[in-house]
Amino acid sequence: MSNKVVVKILVSVGSVLVGLTHILFPKLSIDAITITLIAIAIVPWLETLFKSIELPGGVKMEFQDLEKATDKAIKAGLIIEDEIEQPNLEALTKAYSFIDLAIDNPALALTGLRIEIEKRLRRLAEKFGLEIKGYSISSLMQNLSVNGIINAEEDSALRDMVGALNQAAHGIEFDIRNVDWIIKTGPAILESLDNKLEDRGGRFSVGKSDERQHWIDISYANRGGSTTKEMIGNINEHTALWEIELANIYLALLKKLKSPHLEKLIESQEHWTEQLRLEREFIQSFDDLRMKVGTGGLLAIASSFMGKVRERTLELDEILSLFAS
Repeated sequence: MSNKVVVKILVSVGSVLVGLTHILFPKLSIDAITITLIAIAIVPWLETLFKSIELPGGVKMEFQDLEKATDKAIKAGLIIEDEIEQPNLEALTKAYSFIDLAIDNPALALTGLRIEIEKRLRRLAEKFGLEIKGYSISSLMQNLSVNGIINAEEDSALRDMVGALNQAAHGIEFDIRNVDWIIKTGPAILESLDNKLEDRGGRFSVGKSDERQHWIDISYANRGGSTTKEMIGNINEHTALWEIELANIYLALLKKLKSPHLEKLIESQEHWTEQLRLEREFIQSFDDLRMKVGTGGLLAIASSFMGKVRERTLELDEILSLFAS
């Protein structure tokens, strides 16, 4: 029997008991305060059934929207679960103005977070040369998703989160748990989006280095793998992510560079792609490859090719930041 069925049974039984009490003790007086206290007592048990409960006096308690959006964001890799457990409140308050509002005015803080998310999405679209003029945040996310800048899981998580945050702009009141969510989860989402915007440098420019890990590197490290099959799957999955990132950056450069740089870029990328293909074909041409290098060697080869795609991606990303911004 599911939890929802059990809850429904309990609610029905409770309602019958209340009805019987009213019949047996018709003179029993039940005031508004008593009703409110009873409602508060049963609300936690109704969380699986209802998205929100309206109590006497107009206080609306929102339970599930932000929590569900957070779960989606974790699964999509937008948030690393361990990073939201122990936030540095002092540092976060200096970095994000909405954190300072969280306790006294959570609705305003949520609205501020919603604005910060939209700013970063617009900057992300600009980085990759996408149209943003006149776009709503919903259309913006769709454009980013269609062009592969964010994947379907990230798009879904961000849509749920923005949808929940939009409610704050319409005067809906939130319970105290949302204060904790703002402090812990809000900055984690912004950090993740900032990571996609990061100018790492260090390949062609002086005085810059990979201070912030790339989001694909973070995802790769977190995925890990305890078996050879899992590790190979991890490498293949993240090689594909680097290839998508490379394609997006290359397309952005095609939109932004002018002649003669544009022709040089196309020629350079064609040569790089062909060289990578030849190297793969050469290594894979040995029939006894597995016997010669073993499982560990196969992992090393796959990791090496992922590294080549990663390096090319970061090179073009820096060119995009330096010469095509």
